[in-house]
Amino acid sequence: MKIRTGIELQDDYKELGGVEEFQAQKTQLLSNYPYSELITADYIEIENIREWCSNNIDDWALLWYGKIDYDYGYVEFFFKDEKDKIRFQDRVEKLITIYPSGIQGRTVDNVNIIESNDIGEPEQN
Repeated sequence: MKIRTGIELQDDYKELGGVEEFQAQKTQLLSNYPYSELITADYIEIENIREWCSNNIDDWALLWYGKIDYDYGYVEFFFKDEKDKIRFQDRVEKLITIYPSGIQGRTVDNVNIIESNDIGEPEQN
């Protein structure tokens, strides 16, 4: 999972038809949630950060832009308060996902950069 910019989003989706179709939805969300953060993540990481938001932030929304690779894509999270956006940014940087296989890790650019072995000690790939 990694925090991204709008330019990266546009570049990645250029070959897939662009993101213009989402502009109206984004504009509407920003009218109610003026703070947003764009991330790339795999499906399980997205579910984990959504669950964290549900448990830790009172009012938030998201916009799924779609996949850029197998089970990997862009999601923009929207917040009413800047303090919630800051808490979210901090959490994204620290979140380690436990996958169904039992491996713990996180992805950056759709590459698993941290895994733990069977005794729980981190290994760099």
